[in-house]
Formats: sequence, structure tokens, C-alpha cells
Amino acid sequence: MKITCEKQYTEQKFKHFTLYQNLSFSSTNVFWEYYNLVKNNSAVTKEELTEIIKSRKKVAKSRLRISYGEQRIEFFKENKYIFPEFYII
Repeated sequence: MKITCEKQYTEQKFKHFTLYQNLSFSSTNVFWEYYNLVKNNSAVTKEELTEIIKSRKKVAKSRLRISYGEQRIEFFKENKYIFPEFYII
């Protein structure tokens, strides 16, 4: 028996990176906080955006896990590690 799970993301292209977001991401304020941070800094390069995200002190009480890879930055729920809520390539 084979079980498959799929998740769809919408794509938004900016000058230096592409943002993929989950269609149903309305879970916690911390995701909106970082999502709005990314959207407000859409003109910067991916390297500059990475530094902005790393230096950000979150306001929301909820936690999230951010994974920094060479190709992408992924934003996960605290205890979920398979499908990110949104990510940047």
C-alpha cells in the first residue's frame, strides 16, 4: 500500500526571489509577521533578505522554525518538519 500526501503552494515572483505560500496558511500570527516582512522587502536580494530575517526579533508569542538552505528559506510550524507553511527560492 502506498500513501501519498500533496500540498499546493501559490507562487509570487519578485525581482530576486520567488515566494511560495500555502493556500491555507492562516494558522498563527508569527507566519503573517514573517510573510509581511518578506513582502515588504521584496526588492532586496535573497542574501540581504536572509540577513533581515535572521536579525528579526519576532513580536508574536507563537514559535516557528526557519530552515536556511543554499537554495531556499523555509518557514515551518514548530513541530512540523515535512511541509513548510511558506518558503523562498
